[in-house]
Amino acid sequence: MVIRVTSVLTTSLFILLTISGCGGGMPSVTGMVTIDGQPAPPGLQIDFQPDVPNSSSSTGYTDEAGHYEMKFTPSKPGVMLGVSKVQVYVPRKMNSDGIPAIPPQLKGVKIPKEYNEDSTLTFAVENGSNTFDINIDSK
Repeated sequence: MVIRVTSVLTTSLFILLTISGCGGGMPSVTGMVTIDGQPAPPGLQIDFQPDVPNSSSSTGYTDEAGHYEMKFTPSKPGVMLGVSKVQVYVPRKMNSDGIPAIPPQLKGVKIPKEYNEDSTLTFAVENGSNTFDINIDSK
């Protein structure tokens, strides 16, 4: 009886610490996106969708140098552990009229379907820091 109660308490504590973010946090993912060998413009959206049913994706955006950092939520960096499908998009933001619009710095940027809606690109996210560069051939 004592062993069973201890086991339940230990398991419950482990689950609580994992959910609350204690115990090391989520793996970090950073990298660089290039298009035809050049750094991607700022604002491209990168999504990591874990290969686990009912899981949450992480999102990142390229900066002026083409670098990105993935975030699980706007205030929590990281990606779920394991294999993730990776997609790169030109995001559409709502303008003041409520119409989806492409940000000015991304007008004319073409991302082939094999990097977004038909993506087969995957990365295996491991504990700790991960760096994944994404090289897009748009031609």
